[in-house]
Amino acid sequence: AITEVYLKAAHHDLHSETFYSFIHHLCSCSKQKSSLWVLRADAVPHFYVGPEKYISDGFKKVLTEFNKTTCGPIIIGKPTKIADLTITTTTYGGQYTEGFPNNVLKKLNHTNLIFICHETVNGVEGVHSKNVFWLTPRHSRYIVPTFFPPTIVEKSIERLHRNPNKVPIFLVLGSFDSDKRNVASLQAALKAHRGRKFIVCFLGGQSAKSKNESLVKFVNDSFPDDSSKIQLMPNLDTFTFMTRVGEVNAVLPLVDET
Repeated sequence: AITEVYLKAAHHDLHSETFYSFIHHLCSCSKQKSSLWVLRADAVPHFYVGPEKYISDGFKKVLTEFNKTTCGPIIIGKPTKIADLTITTTTYGGQYTEGFPNNVLKKLNHTNLIFICHETVNGVEGVHSKNVFWLTPRHSRYIVPTFFPPTIVEKSIERLHRNPNKVPIFLVLGSFDSDKRNVASLQAALKAHRGRKFIVCFLGGQSAKSKNESLVKFVNDSFPDDSSKIQLMPNLDTFTFMTRVGEVNAVLPLVDET
């Protein structure tokens, strides 16, 4: 029987790279996941992603790649009736346009509704909020993100095999001056490997806090002897995000003990 799953975006293209995590988790046969994520044995899932006004052209390209490897088709837009399961990507409470957390608090423990959070939210942290999940193991209810389409991963592996002598590229996700990135931890690594050829790219080089000119100055001041190895790249859209990641050798989280 067809089971309609609605992946509902709360804001325009907001962390849309996480959507495949939800599809992957629903398709998974893992016996350790919550019963809310278990589809009926006879289910033929159809995954709707909407509202369409929140889905960018770049994300539509990514969904085309995802569509090749899921346990059911991905359809852009809302289902024609109330979905059997709705997964609302709230991400940040302040950007949830329908009133978060009040909207969530009214629907805690609904078996046909799952909320995804990206940060601590008062009122939905307790053990009774069984239909609220996070994308971080800092909480007891979380799922492991699987962001990237297998087709892009396969292309990346093929590219590395074709060009084994290519200068290695290490990628940092997030703006260069973000408080979430321990940029200073790069200084010792760059100094220790100054004689080697490699590039460290920051995807999202233009942040809300600073213009690119300021970031370039920050790079030169922070790494006066290694600034040529640092590149700042704008994160244009979701598809660019996916393909950029597929072009690098490794991702550097740059997260310290704090």
